Amino acid sequence: YTTVDKNKETHKLFIIKLVVYPFDVMIYFGKDQQPLYKELSKYISADEIQELREKQITRGNSVIFNNGASLIRMSNIPRSINDLATLNHEVFHIVFFILQKIGIELCPKSDEAFAYLIEYINKEIYKKISISF
Repeated sequence: YTTVDKNKETHKLFIIKLVVYPFDVMIYFGKDQQPLYKELSKYISADEIQELREKQITRGNSVIFNNGASLIRMSNIPRSINDLATLNHEVFHIVFFILQKIGIELCPKSDEAFAYLIEYINKEIYKKISISF
């Protein structure tokens, strides 16, 4: 969902289903983290939400929770080259966490699995935030 204030998006939250892996990735863009914490309370413990509250984000942050759910959050919807670079950085972290959790370590034999999952997640995010060239 997206909350709009006077024709300007204030935050955006959505979930990407990974389909081939048994995980989903929650994506959140917004300075106000309260809507995120409210949504997360449906999926993770109060202790994990508290830990997340204590981590300040300057540009971006990625987290994998005890139940295998994962989150990428940024303080704003990417609209610049720097924002997209930060997003790609966070996507790499999430892919690394997810594939490591299922026993795939990054090496020459597994690099395609990493590359395809990075590509898929980025493409799904770009669609949701209307990035096109």
